[in-house]
Amino acid sequence: MKKILVLTDFSKKAENAALYALRMAQHFNADLILYHSFEKVRALNVPESGAWLYEDFTTMVDENMDELKKLQFNLQQHLEPRTYIPSITLLDEAGYNLGLNVKQLAVNENIDLIITGSKSGNTLSHLINGSDTGNIMDDAPCPVIFVPQNFRYHRLKTIVFANDLVADYKDVTRFLTRLANDDGAQIIVTHFTDKNDMVADSYLAKTKEHINYSKLSVITFPRKNIARQLNEFAEDVNASLIAMVHHKHYLMEELLIGSKSKSVLKDNNIPVLVFPG
Repeated sequence: MKKILVLTDFSKKAENAALYALRMAQHFNADLILYHSFEKVRALNVPESGAWLYEDFTTMVDENMDELKKLQFNLQQHLEPRTYIPSITLLDEAGYNLGLNVKQLAVNENIDLIITGSKSGNTLSHLINGSDTGNIMDDAPCPVIFVPQNFRYHRLKTIVFANDLVADYKDVTRFLTRLANDDGAQIIVTHFTDKNDMVADSYLAKTKEHINYSKLSVITFPRKNIARQLNEFAEDVNASLIAMVHHKHYLMEELLIGSKSKSVLKDNNIPVLVFPG
């Protein structure tokens, strides 16, 4: 991992996500890009005259860069000594579609990972309901971590990978094992099914043919109340991350079939790592 893109809207949750990214960057010897996107023209229609009032573009850019510099300074104050010191690049960009902006930037800069904040205590629900979030997931060419507002980065202990087993996801598993290997973390693949078959065991056997990682296991659950089971299991094993694959045009709700209400997601306080499908 060489470059991490950090999305910010200058909110508290975004600041916490940036601190999370800083810790991860120092741990994995990666550099950071702090990125803010804004609409180039903010307009207000005045019915009486039909006139349009426009904010000054230069003023917006200056204000945004001031905020980015404040965030950069704050991160620099939190650097841990005697470890890798990442470069922190600032980028403010005008645009109308955050997902497409992020996609183009990630491709141009060879970004390995995107990190952004999510509403505290409602991470999975935020993935379902947030419009900007949906655009990012649909368009991102690399993995994205959504960090709850009150979560603090710590060395990985357990990664829970919610896997539909419809593909081998070799690249996803390799990425997860690279993350886990440095900390000796375990990866638990969770599969939800109504069938009593050997798909999970077969998946594990095939995966271990091309990935040499001893702390990889699979567990199956009945296909009901998936969100509740996933959250409770992740908490039981003290998971550092919940990982999943997002297929464009395949709603995230499909993962959560069986949940009686999105209220089951309210206690989710674990970062969610989403891979492009």
